Amino acid sequence: SWRGPDESQPCTSVQLRLMDGSRLVARFNLTQTVGDLRAFIAASRPDLGSAYRLATAFPPTELADDTKTLRDAGLANAVVVQKKG
Repeated sequence: SWRGPDESQPCTSVQLRLMDGSRLVARFNLTQTVGDLRAFIAASRPDLGSAYRLATAFPPTELADDTKTLRDAGLANAVVVQKKG
């Protein structure tokens, strides 16, 4: 389930471009994970289901490891694209 960032820790904004063309922007801690991005999408847009992939916008790189932190994945102030699975 989605829980927001701990504002006492370093935070970043991530823009999510969803596969239906809409966009979401959310704040995350750099220690939160790719899995937390998925939890945010599930909480915000449950209608999109779970059969999708996430990738960076540029250069396009699939984000397949849900345990990777946003810091380690290079996602500080990033755009993440949701693609059909």
